[in-house]
Amino acid sequence: GDALPNSKAWDENAAPTSRIPPLRLGEVLQHAELLFFLAQRDVKARYKQAFLGFAWAVIQPVIGAIVFTAFFNGVVGVEADGSSYFAFALVGFVAWTYFSSALSGASGALVQNARLITKVALPKIVPPISALLPPVLDLAVGGLLALVVCLATGGVDLEGFVVFFPM
Repeated sequence: GDALPNSKAWDENAAPTSRIPPLRLGEVLQHAELLFFLAQRDVKARYKQAFLGFAWAVIQPVIGAIVFTAFFNGVVGVEADGSSYFAFALVGFVAWTYFSSALSGASGALVQNARLITKVALPKIVPPISALLPPVLDLAVGGLLALVVCLATGGVDLEGFVVFFPM
């Protein structure tokens, strides 16, 4: 029949046309404030719980690179093509730590924010994207540390580092 005077038309949920849903970047950008709030909350929680606070972003990759250098270079005898193995291990450790932290954070973000997702109308991709941002802080600190170590040891040229590290 006729629609009621002050009613809105119904939206029909169409069946998905592909297995991968489209990324509607416009909708994500409309929720940018929420995205950055969730990221800020995660950063505060991460560094509030750490005994050493922000210094942990420097200490963790250094200790990891020392362990890798001691085991792989010292015990096993793996070389880094004539450059400093510590610098090589530090760059690899920093990159792997970002990837690992971002992947584990993004995969758990929907579960951690389940109440928010069920109560607020927002794209379901916002919490996982917000979980990718806090590890960027550790990546930036570790990247600067790795750059200093690479330049000090002479193992890596500056141009190659600047070009390939963001990848």
